[in-house]
Amino acid sequence: FFSRPSGKSDLTVDAVKLHNELQSGSMRVGKSEAPETAMEEEEGPALTEKSSGTFMSGLSDCTNVTFSKVQRFWESNSAAHKEICAVLAAVTEVIRSQGGKETETEYFAALMTTVEAVESPESLAAVSYLLNLVLKRVPSPVLIKKFSDTSKAFMDIMAAQTNSGSTSALRWVLSCLATLLRKQDLEAWSYPVTLQVYQGLLSFTVHPKPKIRKAAQH
Repeated sequence: FFSRPSGKSDLTVDAVKLHNELQSGSMRVGKSEAPETAMEEEEGPALTEKSSGTFMSGLSDCTNVTFSKVQRFWESNSAAHKEICAVLAAVTEVIRSQGGKETETEYFAALMTTVEAVESPESLAAVSYLLNLVLKRVPSPVLIKKFSDTSKAFMDIMAAQTNSGSTSALRWVLSCLATLLRKQDLEAWSYPVTLQVYQGLLSFTVHPKPKIRKAAQH
């Protein structure tokens, strides 16, 4: 499935395009025209009927239980939670458009192609968070087969995010890398690349920020 071509794959382009549309158009919020109660008015902006319907497609009807708690994030006021919801909705719609069945492996493939295409720190953190969830459920044979490509992508992100002001993406990528290593068989640990990845992970166990240290230690 996912590969590392010189150009963006159709899946990457579709997922990012849909995500951008959700963020700039379909997800645009506006004030309720006639709030029925003072409480609703105090809660601030509300989604229009059209934008709510568009956004919830791919989120509320996501059939993969891995993301069940993400569906509750839409009720949150957190911008980070909203971004996670937007990414999940976009990727789900892309998987469906290609005739997928919303399996863990399909989400893994879609999110891996997306993580290398997103540009904003918020989107990178959101995709990394979703990858952290789904990697734990991806069959081990898949992660063993795709170890080289996956670990390289994560290591590249780690290197780029090491001195970033935001640590969210780094935290989740470290967790992803730890899960990826745990899923490898004994033979994989005889390869130099596996040990290099492990050493890279260990280097963050002495990071000054507690959340980063914890992610690396797991």
